[in-house]
Amino acid sequence: MIKKAFALLAVLALLLTFAASAGAETAGERFTIPDTAFSFVVPEDAVFVHPNLPASDPAWAAANILDVNETQTQFLEDGMAGEIYLANGRVIGVSVKRSQTFSEYVFNLSDASDDMKAQVLERLSPSNESETSGGTAAWVDHPQTPFFCLDIFSKPSSLDSEEEPQTVYERLYGTIVNGDLIAFDLSPTEEKVSDELDGVLRGLVASVQVSEFQPRPTFELSPASVALLAVIGGIILLIVASIVWNVHAKRRDKREKAELGTRLLQYRRSKEGHEDEGDGELRFRNETEFTDSAVKIFSKYHAVRHGMFMPVFTIVVALAALFVLRFTTADDSWWMAILLVGFIIYFAYHIWYAPTALFKTLSRVYGKFKNRKNTYYFYDGDFRISGMQSSSLHPYFQITQFVEHGAYFYLYMGVDNAYYIEKDAFSLGDADSFRAFMKEKLGPKAKLRGVSEGSVKA
Repeated sequence: MIKKAFALLAVLALLLTFAASAGAETAGERFTIPDTAFSFVVPEDAVFVHPNLPASDPAWAAANILDVNETQTQFLEDGMAGEIYLANGRVIGVSVKRSQTFSEYVFNLSDASDDMKAQVLERLSPSNESETSGGTAAWVDHPQTPFFCLDIFSKPSSLDSEEEPQTVYERLYGTIVNGDLIAFDLSPTEEKVSDELDGVLRGLVASVQVSEFQPRPTFELSPASVALLAVIGGIILLIVASIVWNVHAKRRDKREKAELGTRLLQYRRSKEGHEDEGDGELRFRNETEFTDSAVKIFSKYHAVRHGMFMPVFTIVVALAALFVLRFTTADDSWWMAILLVGFIIYFAYHIWYAPTALFKTLSRVYGKFKNRKNTYYFYDGDFRISGMQSSSLHPYFQITQFVEHGAYFYLYMGVDNAYYIEKDAFSLGDADSFRAFMKEKLGPKAKLRGVSEGSVKA
């Protein structure tokens, strides 16, 4: 009988010990928020649950939380250090917002200037522009760090027009410590915050202790950071320069087209009745056949020299962006890296395939002509083109660019409209004298290499 009594007392002692430990986990004990220097005392007769509390702890059941794992996950996602369940059923959320630009800028309210505190209150104050929501904001003294108190009310819209929505009230006490915005938030209800509840909140504030105030971090740029900023700045400059250049080029092209149209109209009027007569002495005559070989040579030249800016520009920007991504720590940056690599592959393929694509297009165009020869007559004042198209005279100012490449001269009359002139196909004059003649006529429009002696055959 005595042994049974001792056994019963031992069991009761264990139960009392367990009950005491459970109570110490939830009420009347100081709790330090993990990874912070911030601690507070859990109110008496309250239950406190937090992400690190074991799922077997009776506090979860006391808080009427059935799915502990889901609640803990939700706490972590919402930046909640936990929730305090009061005896009257009200809940106080304890939140920690980290890596916020605003809180990192303030860092510690304990050493904030009056101007800084005024900015904080202005930023956090509820808006009173609407009749259905608003509130007040005020400072609350604390021995270590000032707290702000936000008193908020709102009247949610109701889908049922017959039922008048009720105003809900919320009160929050918060501060900023070591770059963390930490707050005690009384969950909103349709009842105004009583003095008793406000006393609980103020008791929490009064119990707060900060074990360490860290100095505001200084930002020193490492060589890698400087390089990263230089790359980012370079990308921005490239993009801005490209936009400015495109805008300028479009305006210039529009102006030049208008001027060219006016000059062409005047030229056509001056040739009325003399459309078949060139101005001045015939200086050069050339007959060039647009063979597949000639078309292929031109396609390689034109695709590489005249159509590579945007693909190369895109590849350079994409490579620079990949370099920037290399220094980022975001977990979801992989899809951006894949996208950038895709851009690089696509435009690299475009650069490689562009000559072939242009050759196929031009071959289809020239394949429709029975005669694939053009005869050129260059007079002192203008020039004539005949052969694949009806014979017509053109002024020299209509040429937009004249270039030399290998065995050919290319006479551009527009961005993509070019005529081939084979150097060894002159029946009047020769390539060397023709080069000098066109340089005199066109000036900067003639992109020619220096006059060479001997054969001009490429």
